Amino acid sequence: MLFFAAFVLALSVNSVKVANQLGTFDGIIGCGGHAEGTTTTRHQRFGNAAPDAVYVLNVNQDSVVSASSCGSDFDTWLRIFDINGETEICGCDDCGDCGLQSVLDCDLSSGHYLLVVDGYNELSGSFSLDITCPPSTIECGSTEVGYTTGAGNDIGNEAGDVSYTFTLHSATTITADSCGSDFDTWLRVFSSDLSEEHCSCDDCGDCGLQTVLDCELQAGVYVLVVDGFSSSEGDFTVALTCPQSTIECGGTETGFTTGAASVVGSAAGDVLYSFAVDTITDVGVSSCGSGYDTWLRILSADLATELCGCDDCGDCGLQADLACQINAGSYVVSIGGYAASEGDFTLAASCSRPVMECGGFYTGSTVGAASVAGTEAGDNLYSLEIAETTHMTLSSCGSDYDTWLRIVHGDGADGAVACGCDDCGDCGLQTVLTCTLLAGSYTVSVDGYASSEGNYEVSAECIQNPFTA
Repeated sequence: MLFFAAFVLALSVNSVKVANQLGTFDGIIGCGGHAEGTTTTRHQRFGNAAPDAVYVLNVNQDSVVSASSCGSDFDTWLRIFDINGETEICGCDDCGDCGLQSVLDCDLSSGHYLLVVDGYNELSGSFSLDITCPPSTIECGSTEVGYTTGAGNDIGNEAGDVSYTFTLHSATTITADSCGSDFDTWLRVFSSDLSEEHCSCDDCGDCGLQTVLDCELQAGVYVLVVDGFSSSEGDFTVALTCPQSTIECGGTETGFTTGAASVVGSAAGDVLYSFAVDTITDVGVSSCGSGYDTWLRILSADLATELCGCDDCGDCGLQADLACQINAGSYVVSIGGYAASEGDFTLAASCSRPVMECGGFYTGSTVGAASVAGTEAGDNLYSLEIAETTHMTLSSCGSDYDTWLRIVHGDGADGAVACGCDDCGDCGLQTVLTCTLLAGSYTVSVDGYASSEGNYEVSAECIQNPFTA
């Protein structure tokens, strides 16, 4: 294959220069390209004894390239070789749905190849050649490489550009990063139909003439365009990161699980949200209003432990209304589906302070909780309603740290202290607090001495109207 040597030397890293090789090759073709000609006047170089036409095939990004000879007037055989013509990467005869002609699908990395229009046995004739490439996809968390040199100028500046589609199943702020590219890049994000440019920038970020683009987007399908400043073209590296979405107490999020990966639970795709509370909290998570049979879960931040979950719970049919009490910390809320169910969802989170009642037994952890009342230790707060004069005993015996119990007036931790003590009672560093309370609203604080935090057990015993007993 010595006749390739001069041609190969004319290749740069990111471009094909064939100005002096058109007598050897029939031309250059890329995605969206069309060529016509005849092999009858050519000679045999590849494959069968038939004469063949040879095109330099430019693939600007990883893609499944489809080459079609439908419309040719002879029995064609299509082949794709590496640019040196030494290795046949793929080829076929009579493949596709147009009889003796060929439709060759070939999964190719970005680069330069030789596309050969061959004939079955010794057959030759007039050919029609079309190259199509489905839109390339970039996944969140992945990096793609390619080149814009010689690519069509479809969007933005006069430079060639390359596009990728990506899908967001929930609202987030994505980062597209072309650092590592060898030319002055310009990144753009469009709607899936290219009718709206959501964001773009040139030279933003901290890597010189390359680009770090941050873009706040809702759930949906988008197009990321790698463009160049003015007419700049070259080799690029583009990385896409999509931080996990966050849902907050009182917040409502929308999105879709269709096509999402199955990370936890059933085979259905699921969407994950970060969720955090700074004290013990009664959490309500609702998917009412969603368009499919949902399954809700609250998991530890590392997804190793499911704290609570349900399917069809609540009163909104196939959707879910999940109630769960969690301690201070970071968690993940997962919205998935029953079996393989997927669709559009609405997800709402509500949070409330737990309620303490006479005769109740309460467990929790103050580790990592915010310090709201009393000492610098984290504390957990409970609402307490007293309907009539009550003699109340709170006991933290059985807790694993030095506890401090308080009851304050009102529904906040900054009310006047009705009663409180540390190490009172007969169980060492834990607490037995006795207090007579008039009718009203109170807040119970499960606190710790100094900075002590840990797991607690608190029981609440009451004698109502003690003065008439």
